[in-house]
Amino acid sequence: MSDSLIQELEDAERDERLKKFWDENGGYILMGCLLAILMTAFISGWRSWNDKVNAESTAGIMAAMDTGNVAERLSSVAGQVRPGARFVAHITAAGKFAEAGEYEKALAEYNAVEADTELADGFRDLARVQAVRVQIILAADELKNGGTTEIVPESLTARLETVWGNPNSPWRFHARYYAALAEATLNKNYSAARSHLAPVLAQDNPLSTLKERAASLDHVYKLEAARNTPVDQEIVVPEDAKG
Repeated sequence: MSDSLIQELEDAERDERLKKFWDENGGYILMGCLLAILMTAFISGWRSWNDKVNAESTAGIMAAMDTGNVAERLSSVAGQVRPGARFVAHITAAGKFAEAGEYEKALAEYNAVEADTELADGFRDLARVQAVRVQIILAADELKNGGTTEIVPESLTARLETVWGNPNSPWRFHARYYAALAEATLNKNYSAARSHLAPVLAQDNPLSTLKERAASLDHVYKLEAARNTPVDQEIVVPEDAKG
């Protein structure tokens, strides 16, 4: 048998195998190609839509920043934008309200962030800590001149425990710091306050401004505990707690 005839037979056999393979799998191959094309189109469309929505969210916040009443406008815009932009709107509005002494409105903004399950835990922890800071200020103002307050240290520390109990939270030491402020400012329990400051003072970062502030508070609380401060002493919230 000549070489050319052998080659023809081998080619025919190969063609037959290819035809059989295509008959069995051709439909799946075409379907896979179609799905790949559709997926590429979908991803491209989604990216385009996502970029458009992000741009609109950013534009909404920037427009709110240009208005006369920035805090109120940001608070309003927060409900119309995506999670990341929503966080920025609420937090910025809270800061503006606090600067104006409108602590109840600032608290509402922080509470909104804390309750937003679409936000990252770190964002919600920050809002939780800041909300307690504002509550301490509100309670201290109510207690001045012999007034009363419904805000109790136990409720504040319970709120903060979620934060300091999470070893991965970047705000865990801030939570301890404000728990100390709550105990000392509202309950005059300087021992409990110092126990909250202890983990802050024990942290390794020597450049931490929070650690420096905690050291100052700890020194004051140590002196106050030794003096057995009377209960009717004027309530004072440190300035750095208001900032």
